[in-house]
Amino acid sequence: MINRSVILSALVKESSTDPFVLSDSLDRIEETKLNTVELFFPFDKLPEMKSVIKDHGIKNWVYPIAGVQKMNDLNLCDLNERKRINAVYVILRAIEVAEEIGAKRVLITTGRDTEKELRSKALQQFIKSMDRILSSSKGVDIMLETGDRDVDA
Repeated sequence: MINRSVILSALVKESSTDPFVLSDSLDRIEETKLNTVELFFPFDKLPEMKSVIKDHGIKNWVYPIAGVQKMNDLNLCDLNERKRINAVYVILRAIEVAEEIGAKRVLITTGRDTEKELRSKALQQFIKSMDRILSSSKGVDIMLETGDRDVDA
């Protein structure tokens, strides 16, 4: 259950890239009553971050890939099939990373909203994306953050 959480990679940005900062931040979190940590780090940092994470007692991890999706326009509803598949593959890699660090959840987003006339096609693309993602996420729950029509991200 998530009832006291922190988005560590937003609170202490260096925790996403520096294992020493991550370790210090996790030490401080363990002294609080927080029970869930959202932490994003680049895929290539997995080996060094994994060892730091395994050394700490926090059991409830969320790997939030949604921010990366927004920054890189990785849209699960994309009408361009190649772009949609690329977004799916990034999320599948995030699921692998989550499994390796013991994260119970991955936070994803639907992606950018499309024009009203194309929404039914975009919905079909989203369904294809989610079918593939959910079939690969056996040990990890997927948390879905919906796109916002009023925000261009």
